Parts: sequence; structure tokens; C-alpha cells
Amino acid sequence: MVLPGMDDASSEDRLGVDLARAQNQLVRELRARRVQLNLSAGEVAARMGVDPSFVSRFEQGGTNATFATIRRYAKAVDAMVTYGVCSYQEHKTKVIAERADAVFRQPREEPENLMAQVKKPATRTVLVRGFSARVFPETPVST
Repeated sequence: MVLPGMDDASSEDRLGVDLARAQNQLVRELRARRVQLNLSAGEVAARMGVDPSFVSRFEQGGTNATFATIRRYAKAVDAMVTYGVCSYQEHKTKVIAERADAVFRQPREEPENLMAQVKKPATRTVLVRGFSARVFPETPVST
């Protein structure tokens, strides 16, 4: 895995990045639970006994969340958070296996469905002089 700006990243650097990704994923899952329950950030804040801006910063990754904060948020959204510990090598092996499984599990399309997808007109977004616009196949793009 190549990290932007870290072409020669050490294993320790990569571990740090993966730990941060895992923490961000946990926060995304907790937020998804809040949304699933149709709770506002303000309601969660009230349950946690904190200011709504704190919940907003937590959900956006603007805080370095402690275990205590994660527990309080999880309790507020009636979620169970579990932790696991393994070696970094075991983690990498597991991630690679999960990604490979996802690739091979994808349902195979019937040939006629594939052709219908190919025949759909493509659209693209073009950036011209700082402006973004949707462009359809028959529409000429002027610069």
C-alpha cells in the first residue's frame, strides 16, 4: 500500500495510518447507528451530557476520542463496541483476505445485462477554468 506523500513509509508509519483508519471507521459506524435511530446530534449530546458541538466534532474526526468518550457515545446510541487485538501482520493478512473475498463474491451479471450497461450513455464531469459541469455525450465542451 502506498500512502500519499509517503512512498518510503516504514511498517511503523503504515501501522499508524491503519490504526487511525480503524478509529475513523469506528466513529463512522457509531454515527451510522445514530442516523439509523433517527437521533439528532443534539439528542445524542444531551444523552452524553455534552455540548452538541462536541458531538459534531467527534463525528467529523475533529477530536482525539478517548475510550470514555467512545463508551458514552455508544451508550447514547444503544450500541455495543468491541475491541480486538492482533499483530499487525495478522491484521494485514485478514484485510487482504477480506478484500479478495469481496472481489470473488460479487455477483456475476448475465451477458444481456452487461450489454445493457455498456449501451447506456456515459456522462462525465469536466473541470474547465475552475468550473465543474456535467457533460452529456452529445454536448460539445467549449474551453
